[in-house]
Amino acid sequence: MTTTESANRIAGWTAITSGVIGIVAFGFLIAAVGGRASGGDAHQWEIRIRTHDAGLILQCLFMIPVAFAFHRFSLGSISRMNATVGVTALSAIVLCVFPIFFNVLSDSLYMVPQGVLGIWLIVLNLRTSNVLPRGVRWLGMFAGVGLFLVSLFPIAYAIFVDTTPLFHPVPFDSDPPQARSANAIVHVVLLIGTFMGVTTYPIWSILVGLKLVRTT
Repeated sequence: MTTTESANRIAGWTAITSGVIGIVAFGFLIAAVGGRASGGDAHQWEIRIRTHDAGLILQCLFMIPVAFAFHRFSLGSISRMNATVGVTALSAIVLCVFPIFFNVLSDSLYMVPQGVLGIWLIVLNLRTSNVLPRGVRWLGMFAGVGLFLVSLFPIAYAIFVDTTPLFHPVPFDSDPPQARSANAIVHVVLLIGTFMGVTTYPIWSILVGLKLVRTT
């Protein structure tokens, strides 16, 4: 096995690991939101949401080798610049999530670089018809659109509802009477984007990982 094949195989396993972690992290996110909505023990859903945040950091870190692998694996259809954009987006998510543990940064700002990651996924899958099956590419583009919709939440909320997410976490039951309709709309878009992107992106990662492992 050549050095390139070995690197691609390692990237395949990190992609699979990233996907599995992403699925588990999403499970903790749903559990946290459910516990918060039901008025359960605040300490319990706080632990769940922070477990999700830790999982998100690991999910991104394990995807970084995959972004570089696409430059090699795509046989030139994916440029090094494209790989750099992917790595930058993943790194930016990590840098936005990590300070949340110290109450330094709002817990929704990481969604902005998720939008960049979403655009990267769309472009990546448009250009990998020579290496990825059509179904996997369509799933990746679908996930990319979803992540982009998620990224609109903190921006739209700050513009049309309240500037809170720029500086502090958005209260779960926040419903400003002066912007009730806008608040409902931005949360619906967030919900749609979450189920389009956050749920399918890990699955795409696993499928890409399997492809890398099987073809090296």
